[in-house]
Amino acid sequence: MEFAAESIEPCLFAAAMPRTFVACSLLLTFAIPAAAGEVYVNNLIGSDRADGRSATPEGKTTGPTRSIGRALERVRKADRLIIANTGQPYYEAISLCEGKHCGRDTRPFEIVGNGAILDGTLPVEPSAWNFRGNDVFRFQPGWLSSQMLYLDGKPAQRRQRLADGAWPQIDPLEWLLRDGRVYFRVEPTKIPEDYALRYAARQTGITLHHVRHVKITDLIVQGFALDGVNAHDGAAFCRLENVTSRGNGRSGVSVGGSSRLALAQCTIGDNGQVQLRTEGHSIALLSDTIVVDNTAPSHRVEGGELYFDGQRIQADDRLYPESANPPADE
Repeated sequence: MEFAAESIEPCLFAAAMPRTFVACSLLLTFAIPAAAGEVYVNNLIGSDRADGRSATPEGKTTGPTRSIGRALERVRKADRLIIANTGQPYYEAISLCEGKHCGRDTRPFEIVGNGAILDGTLPVEPSAWNFRGNDVFRFQPGWLSSQMLYLDGKPAQRRQRLADGAWPQIDPLEWLLRDGRVYFRVEPTKIPEDYALRYAARQTGITLHHVRHVKITDLIVQGFALDGVNAHDGAAFCRLENVTSRGNGRSGVSVGGSSRLALAQCTIGDNGQVQLRTEGHSIALLSDTIVVDNTAPSHRVEGGELYFDGQRIQADDRLYPESANPPADE
């Protein structure tokens, strides 16, 4: 399948990005009975005192929750958690690690994002900055090994260590991560408080840990220090559909342990160290998915199995090997 450049633009931050590879196949389906219970989240009109069982407030206790975290406390096994796209990001993380966060063979536990943004950033406090000279300021974030700095709602231009190991000079509005500290150069006569700067304050956007039959759709995940999505271990029959993971410190998607994760119609790009990684004994199956290596390598196989369009990718393989034996569709 061919993808035009403009099909990427609405999903990622940059106006134009090269396409690294596209994978098409391994489409999975779930049977979803109409009787599935529903829990609603709305970060504008919701209340965390509400039961989440209505999309709009109906009295003191019935209505949407304000936070996704509270909604996850309200769900039952095989429910659908429906997130309202209010135009305001949800500044929190999602952790699925309990039995009630699982589905059944006949019906998954679903999170329906409706295009909402899950954001892991917080503003940099003005007092956190220290002047280092030559218009350069620095601060020390909580997460030291990986980080992202956002400027005006998008990742700021980042400089990496040079091939010889030396640290480069940074130009105005650029940043680098060195020894666990973020260095940012302002424009002449300005200070960091003059900019809308945010940093990746939360570790992982969506964590899947020992859950089964989970489906997450139509969600944008951005601004987390480690991974946008991390299938940590024991995630089985889990699927991401039309999920965009962008601007995270380490990777957009990480699949590890014994997890088995399918991605369909997803977009991954603008991440710090690698776009997609696998490790352990995991299996990642991608179909109809765009991975863009604009800021970091497209993929890293540190263990496990990675398949694009039915073709297995080894650690040092090219993206389109001729032979492959993918596992059966889930």
